[in-house]
This record gives sequence, C-alpha cells and structure tokens, in this order.
Amino acid sequence: MSSDSRRYLVIYGSVLGLTLGALAASRLLGPFIQPNYFLPFIAAVLVSTRWFGRAGGGPATVLATVLVGYVYIPDCLTDWHEGIRLLTFTVVAVLIVQLTHELRSSQQRSAAMLTSIRDAVVVTDRQGHIFFLNEAATHLSGKSIEEARSLPVDQVFGLRDEESGEPRPIAIAEVLEKGIAISAGHSGLYTQREGQQISLEESIAPIRDDRGRITGAVLLLRDVTQRRQVQDQLSQSQKMDAIGRLAGGVAGDFNNLLTVITGYSEMLTAEMQ
Repeated sequence: MSSDSRRYLVIYGSVLGLTLGALAASRLLGPFIQPNYFLPFIAAVLVSTRWFGRAGGGPATVLATVLVGYVYIPDCLTDWHEGIRLLTFTVVAVLIVQLTHELRSSQQRSAAMLTSIRDAVVVTDRQGHIFFLNEAATHLSGKSIEEARSLPVDQVFGLRDEESGEPRPIAIAEVLEKGIAISAGHSGLYTQREGQQISLEESIAPIRDDRGRITGAVLLLRDVTQRRQVQDQLSQSQKMDAIGRLAGGVAGDFNNLLTVITGYSEMLTAEMQ
C-alpha cells in the first residue's frame, strides 16, 4: 500500500469515526440539546477540517448531511420545509469547512515561514513570557516549545555583557512598557549547551491587537559571531597595514636623513683632501 493510500485511509477512517461519534453524541444528548441535534455533527465537520483540511472536511460534510437527513429529517425529500432545514445545515457545514481550511492554511504558511527563518524567533505574551519558538530558537536554546513556554525570556536566553561579562537582561520589558521597537545593534554573549560562546544580536518589536493595545513582543536573535570575527580580522589587517605604512614612512624619512648626512660627509671629506 502506497503512502498516499495509507494517508487517505487514515483520513476517511477518522472522518467516519468522528461522524459516527457525533451521531452517538446527538442520540445520547438528544433530550438536552433538542432541537439543536446537529451541533455534534458541526463539531465533527470542524474537527475533520482542522485535522485534514478539505480532504477531511468535504467527506465529513457529505456523511453528516446523509446521517442528519436519514436519522432526524427523513421527510426532507417530500416536505420542502424539512428539505430547507437540511439544506441550511449543509450550507453551514460547507462554510465551516471553507473558513476552517483557510485558517488552517494561513497558520501552516506562517509556521513554514517562521521555520525557514535561520534566525531565532521568540514570541512572548504581555508579561514577557515565552509563547512560541521557531525551529532555530529551539535549536539555540536546547529547549522545546513545551519546555520553554511560560518561562521568562532571560531564563531561556541568558545574555551577558560583551565587555564586563555580567548578566544583561534582554530589553523585552522596555518594549512592552513603552511600545517602542529596538532595532539590531544591541548584542550580548550567549553560552551554548556545548559551552561555546557566541555573540547574539537582538531586535525586538511589540505586538499589537486591532485596537493598538500591546499583547506581547517578538524577539529576533541573530548569531553574529562569524561576522564579528571577520570584522576583527579586517580591523587587525587595517591596523597592520597602518603600522606598515607608518613604518615605511619613518624608514623613508630616516633614509632621506641618512642621504643628507652622507652627502655632507662626502663634501667634508673632499674639502679636507
């Protein structure tokens, strides 16, 4: 059996199980939820779409419509009033499938974008506690999302001052309080699990809701160790070049002075002869 065949077998088996579970729930809870017997079926359609997209939501809608029509609205083909009720249920289920599929696709695209970013991305809540880490951030910290969630950023990514070596807090609190973004420029030393020290450059921006209220912050940590090493090497090369030029200039001046001294010496020697 191919992987696609196994995948569709899992999808259709899950859809069938969810829909039959909805039927059992509607029968069991009937005295309490009547006349809203269709609610468990709506939940089955929603879960099927959430898990499998349209590939699960479509079959769930068809199966739920058949079961609702057969069990609860058997006169839907002869009674136009009952037929409209079943049609309404089907339309609502289709809309749920479409909206849930769009939401699922949007979240998958966002997750793919965050995963593809090589820099560590950390999302915090209003209190500065970690809410989300991308793959680069989990690799950097050595903690999974579940392990890091609800922890303060400084507890997971403890930076130290590059000059003094003292612990230096990440400016999440300042961003959350003042609502200002901090662009790349702040950097600190971070010790990895292997004991290796790297330089991380931080950028922080507030996250706002539709009303402009701050609901959290997004932190980007970039490894600039290699760039710093290249800059140091370039700076060292420039220093050596400057020293070489200075030495060359001094040597030239000294050579000119020697030339003058030698010339006068030769003149004095000629006069004494």
